[in-house]
Amino acid sequence: MSIPVITISREYGSGGRAIGEKLAKELGIPFYNKELILMAAKESGLSEEYIKKAEQQKSWEEMSLEEHMELYLNQGIDRKEAMKLVAKDRGIAKRDVYRMLTKQKES
Repeated sequence: MSIPVITISREYGSGGRAIGEKLAKELGIPFYNKELILMAAKESGLSEEYIKKAEQQKSWEEMSLEEHMELYLNQGIDRKEAMKLVAKDRGIAKRDVYRMLTKQKES
């Protein structure tokens, strides 16, 4: 049996939590809010603070190529490996990542 997953994007003070709780109750499914951060921290071994910070960051699809590279470089990953990871994330060749980064620096 599959369990439906419903996500609600909201801004602070918008009442999204109350709507989510009511919807979950109506549909008879569990409601998770901050509990997901606790669960993710426990299962991954990462701190709650790290998970909260990561959750607030942009997804790589919303990042520029430089921001995407910095995401990996800031984790202590060397430049060559970071390029491989960026290429894999974006579904492009590593040489294209290199070319795009080089071209952007020249501009």
